Amino acid sequence: MALINELNMTKLIGSVKIPTDNIKFELDSADGYAFLGYARKKVGLSHIEYLKAAKIRNFTLNHEYTIKGTIVPKNGIYTYTSWVCLEFAIKSGNKLLARKLLNRVDNIGKYSNGMIRYCNTETKYVVPNVTSAAALMYCMNGQSSKAKPLVNTLRRMQSRGNWNYHMFNNSKNKYQRLETKEDNMHLAMMVYHLKEINKLSGIETSDMIAPAMEILKKNNKKINEKRTKIGWDIPFVALASHGLDNNLYGRAIQTTINKSLVHKNFRTRAISAWVISKTLVP
Repeated sequence: MALINELNMTKLIGSVKIPTDNIKFELDSADGYAFLGYARKKVGLSHIEYLKAAKIRNFTLNHEYTIKGTIVPKNGIYTYTSWVCLEFAIKSGNKLLARKLLNRVDNIGKYSNGMIRYCNTETKYVVPNVTSAAALMYCMNGQSSKAKPLVNTLRRMQSRGNWNYHMFNNSKNKYQRLETKEDNMHLAMMVYHLKEINKLSGIETSDMIAPAMEILKKNNKKINEKRTKIGWDIPFVALASHGLDNNLYGRAIQTTINKSLVHKNFRTRAISAWVISKTLVP
């Protein structure tokens, strides 16, 4: 794969348009603006308007959402959307905002099994990727002592390279393991989190990354084949495989540039720009 020079990266990232539709909350959710704002900041483009857009949306999903029968209100706070907003805040040099976003994780809290809660509304639904996201957030702020127990919990909960979701069973008063596991996109996102945790804090994560990468390699053997829909997973696969598997990264980043960056969904375009800035811009 011939790498595109930095000037072209700037043009590519600058070409990403803001949303006009609201499919998968692309207009409402703050994270798309954080992904794109980070990328624009990285290549020297204006980014303040994207920080403002994320702030207007309270750095969250900004939309009423039902999770396993529980309604999370529009102003609900999610770990899921907070981590990239924190990364953007740090990149922008906004320390006050960074502290505010990190405090959200403390306020959201943990389940009794050691995993981070999905949001500040009790859903009793344990989603593994928010625990890796929270651990990364602590590492971004130099709080590895808070991250390490979360990493250890993830290590204990990993099964054959992936993580199962859990649901609290009221009648049995315990967490019930579900058949649902992290999908292609979210597993790749967790690999990125684990890579960054190690990079920022030195906490060992390679023993979890290696089996997860084997799953990603298996799931993405046909990444170059023509698809009718390119979603969020491909840019995240590129990011996860960067520095770990040159073949998978090459195929995924090329598809990210050619297809995901011009996807009809804004969050896909924004994630793609962010991944390009992470892996192809010095």
